[in-house]
Amino acid sequence: AITITFISLAGLFFFLTFRHLAAIAETKHLYSRLEKANEELFNISRADSLTGLLNRRALSEGMTKLLAQSKRSGHEVSVIILDIDRFKSYNDRFGHIVGDQVLRRLAAIMYNTIRDVDIAARYGGEEFCVVLPSTNGEGAVHVAEKLRITCDSIEGDHHFTFSAGVATWDGIENVESLIQRADGALYIAKESGRNRTILIPNPQHLPSNLLLNT
Repeated sequence: AITITFISLAGLFFFLTFRHLAAIAETKHLYSRLEKANEELFNISRADSLTGLLNRRALSEGMTKLLAQSKRSGHEVSVIILDIDRFKSYNDRFGHIVGDQVLRRLAAIMYNTIRDVDIAARYGGEEFCVVLPSTNGEGAVHVAEKLRITCDSIEGDHHFTFSAGVATWDGIENVESLIQRADGALYIAKESGRNRTILIPNPQHLPSNLLLNT
């Protein structure tokens, strides 16, 4: 009877231990699934639903962190703002479905052209933004021109072009001011005939009506 009781207690101990380990494993599995779901929700909240690029909010957050890092390291940062030329007329002619395809095509070209450390975002409508760490103005122009020439070389009925403005961080200004300068350069590119890239590296080179009031 003593032997039987001992075996029963030992069996109960191993059974309870197994149940405990199984419960721990299940808890870890559920926690892992919850963590993955939260990560997916976080990524969705930062992504543009049409193109898959970062959205405007995520762009602002990423640029804020990057400028803070660059201020400590002394590295340059350049920004490209690009806008598809005559996109409204394009939509009116081909329809919004084709217009969306063009936006996705441009996003794919951007994604396949830039480096892993660069930031690509849809800024709004047909306007996009590329942020280039450790890159001066001339380097940013090279990237913008590579993107522009790639788009311009696409043949067919759905051919499109874009204009781009480039600005290099002055080491002091905030995110809004830097984007404003790049947007001012974009405005000049549009007014100069479209399908081109304009670089204005320093704030004093911009017309006063295009500068952000601070």
